[in-house]
Amino acid sequence: MPPPAGPLQVNFCRNPACDNFGRPPGNSHGGSKAAKDEPPYVMSGGGGSLPPTAICKACNESFALKSNHGVAEEVARLTNYLQPPPEPTCPTEGCAHQAKGVHSHPDGYQRFGHTSAGSHRYRCKACLRLFAIAASATPRQKRSDVNALVFRLLVNKMPMRRICETAGIGPQTLYTKLRFLSDLPVPREVWPRAAPALVD
Repeated sequence: MPPPAGPLQVNFCRNPACDNFGRPPGNSHGGSKAAKDEPPYVMSGGGGSLPPTAICKACNESFALKSNHGVAEEVARLTNYLQPPPEPTCPTEGCAHQAKGVHSHPDGYQRFGHTSAGSHRYRCKACLRLFAIAASATPRQKRSDVNALVFRLLVNKMPMRRICETAGIGPQTLYTKLRFLSDLPVPREVWPRAAPALVD
């Protein structure tokens, strides 16, 4: 039986009307002593490419066994875009302010003007290093207005040369935008809904 991933256990009877609904199989990884003494499920090893399954003794409902750790990793991957972006800190390795954010610890940094691109520049008071924080969500994107168009052409399987002709950009600009799109912290499943946000 796959061990639980913390409190997560997805291997149980799926029948809401069954007494075993939501009750994980008793095994060495969890469950009460009564559940271990009287297992509520019968395990089947499966065959060939079929995954191992469990059969509920109460309602005869069967379900495939899944890895709880795999489910937990997939949930974390799909919800990663909901997490707030990490707060910028001093980039110097070993600096005392490396773990202190610019906004949460303003006393540790000094504003030092702006870059030519308009990004805020700061100086760390501990190591005196200068660093910049991008003011835009699309840094180094001179043609950010065509990002959404390039994205739509890509998901519609248009050839690269046709994308350059349709969007009015060169090959180097296209590959720069491809790298930008591939680095987006958004799962592919929600990219179509996030496409309007690609425009700065």
